[in-house]
Amino acid sequence: MEHRVEGGLSRRSLWVAQAASLVGLLGWVLVVRALAAFPGVLPRLGTLEAGIVLAVVPTLLWLLLFYVQDAREPEPLGYVLRAAGAGAVLGAAFALPLGRALAPAAAFPSTGVVLGGLLLAAAVQEFAKFLAVRYTVFESPEFDEVADGVTYGTAAGLGLAAVLNVHLVVAGAGVDPVPATLRIVVTALAHATFGGVLGYFLGRAKLQGRWREVAWGYGAAVVLNALFAYLLAEVTRSGLAYRPWYGFVLAAAVAVAVTALLLWRVRSLGPSTAAGTTAGAGQPSWSRLDLRLWVALLVLLALGLAPVRAAVGAVTIFAHPDGLRLTYPAGWLAARRDGAALAVQAPVSRGPVPTELRVTAAPRPRGQSPAAIAAADAVARSGALPLYRALAIEPASVPGAEAVAVEYAFVTDPHAAVLAAERIPAVVRGVELVVVTSTRVFRVDLRTSAGGFEQVRPTFDRIRRSVRVEERS
Repeated sequence: MEHRVEGGLSRRSLWVAQAASLVGLLGWVLVVRALAAFPGVLPRLGTLEAGIVLAVVPTLLWLLLFYVQDAREPEPLGYVLRAAGAGAVLGAAFALPLGRALAPAAAFPSTGVVLGGLLLAAAVQEFAKFLAVRYTVFESPEFDEVADGVTYGTAAGLGLAAVLNVHLVVAGAGVDPVPATLRIVVTALAHATFGGVLGYFLGRAKLQGRWREVAWGYGAAVVLNALFAYLLAEVTRSGLAYRPWYGFVLAAAVAVAVTALLLWRVRSLGPSTAAGTTAGAGQPSWSRLDLRLWVALLVLLALGLAPVRAAVGAVTIFAHPDGLRLTYPAGWLAARRDGAALAVQAPVSRGPVPTELRVTAAPRPRGQSPAAIAAADAVARSGALPLYRALAIEPASVPGAEAVAVEYAFVTDPHAAVLAAERIPAVVRGVELVVVTSTRVFRVDLRTSAGGFEQVRPTFDRIRRSVRVEERS
């Protein structure tokens, strides 16, 4: 295979495809947004067909641009497709199921659990990309440039991203096209970028015999993956406001910065190394390479599981001066009080509405039973909250006081800070424990997105079981 080397960089197709795909993905989002402005043009997403279409567009766009650019400097498209296909297969058969198995199942998620969970997911995802490149194209004679590693790593990342995006859209039935498309694009950009980082180190192992550095490259990709996931949650959510465009800006900035760094690193290798003329020098021991990567995976999984296990059962005690006591997950963050005695929320929530705990206290109305107080609360909320519904009102057991539990749901708009085309009404579901003493009425309110309610119900139940009243004499 003949290679052209210009200024120390072999093929430019990869870098042009990277830049053009960023512009193309932005154009794709704008097209979806323009179509979404016309009612009935785009259906709400929730079907497998719609999920596949939106999820694979970023991958197909990058492959198309790569093929057009690579026509001048041929690189077998079949090998690129093989890496992308392997990334998709390993995503479905390895990364998704193992990621779910390792996901923190603790009823009390905290900051440590969240960070550990992100590290676990990143370790599994990046290892799937390694396997996709290692056992499909790595030992092929066509893999004869360091830049080839970036190409194949990027392709594997896009294949994995396509599977994750299909799962995201199908699992989130009923979501609107614009935020879903933005999230899909962000996922594709991120995994393509981190796959390129891992591929760069694989290219150096293949061409320079720098196989000891692959484990460090894998670790760097994992850290970037986990850090990006954390920052993405931070920049796209602020209370009830969801800002999907912020995530796109973050992903684009990371992709540009990392691609520029890889471009500089490949250029710095020089024409001979980039073109593969040193490929025969110092061939690495692949069995030892595989062993090092498996060891690195196990180490990262252990590091991720450590904070998860340490945080299980860790709680913070809240004690009201008038006698109510309860415990909630250690690591939950303070939220706006707005007159509440306690207001905290989970550091990461599964949906557009944060998982919150609020405790308020008020004087007990004379002559009203706990059931009457709960019923009056439901009437007041139905007038203040859109489509409020009391789903169940039933007595509850609280040591030291009478109590009634009210399970409810209502509709809110978490996108008031975003353009009108991106405002998506969200259903909030919660449980309020109305605790009545001789002089006070405490309301322990737990709420989250309706789609994630069943997942956090164990947390809510555990908080409810911790509530007790020790009235002062």
